[in-house]
Amino acid sequence: MNTSKQVNAMIGLLGLLVLVLAAYAINEGNRMEAAREEILERDIVRGSKMFVNNCRSCHGMTGKGSEEGAFAPVLHNDSFLIIDEHNQDFEATPAGDAAKIRTFLRTTIACGRTGSPMPTWAERYGGPLSDTKIDQLVTLLTTPGAWEIYNEISDEHLEEVYPDIHDHAEAFQKDTEATLVKLADVPTLTVTEANCGQYTGTTAAEFRVRDPFVPKGSAPVEGVATSKGKGPVSGPAVKGIAVADFFRANCAVCHGQNRQGGVGPALTPARLTQADEFYANTIANGRPGTAMPAWKTTASLSDEDVQNLVTYIKTVNP
Repeated sequence: MNTSKQVNAMIGLLGLLVLVLAAYAINEGNRMEAAREEILERDIVRGSKMFVNNCRSCHGMTGKGSEEGAFAPVLHNDSFLIIDEHNQDFEATPAGDAAKIRTFLRTTIACGRTGSPMPTWAERYGGPLSDTKIDQLVTLLTTPGAWEIYNEISDEHLEEVYPDIHDHAEAFQKDTEATLVKLADVPTLTVTEANCGQYTGTTAAEFRVRDPFVPKGSAPVEGVATSKGKGPVSGPAVKGIAVADFFRANCAVCHGQNRQGGVGPALTPARLTQADEFYANTIANGRPGTAMPAWKTTASLSDEDVQNLVTYIKTVNP
């Protein structure tokens, strides 16, 4: 009798164990998703803090470059976004594209950009950031919705630095004035002389003009260069890229997103009073003793490419 009860008890315990294991297995997906989201948010928070402390002075208080008075390129940029498989509205970014985007951003942060004030940030090249910290910055730049978390971190920073200023707009303006590099000071910044990475303004252009938002049900196109627009560029182009996009990706880092000047001079129609040949020669052959490269050599620009750039800067107002 006792043996029978023991057997029944063991069967009952085994049944309970099976139920517990089944419940755990059913919930494992939810648990892993919650853990994934927790890690992602943690990395975005840490990346946001690094952006606040290291990047805003050149790229803008919210990463929007010239839109908020900064001289360096826009980093709050939809073109960098990587859509994951959990997104309900848009197709996931192809794995190959996602890897290329992350590599581009990691390399640019780690190595800097030759001929511009963008320094090398990686510890292995003499900078202050570990690979983990660089990856956290990349997570901020590539995750949809991450800039909303950044805004919360930025607000916390304002409260810490300006505890006596209770008007948010006033505190933000004061912080902006204290943080942004003044345009007049840009030419005095140290220019990076050598880039440990493989990217130039030309090879970076494809990452700055892509459209990450492919509606659900559409067939995503592999290849970041072709993800924005499936046909040829209409209007003047340079290396197959619309001339304005080429300028933003290649020239704006020195001449400003609005062509207002920076390391290089302002390039607006009102200021460009020389003949076309002067500017064509400068673009094609560079300017010795300055950061201006010979684009005909470094980027294999054709005479037509050069002329399209000259026409753009001399006739199109920012």
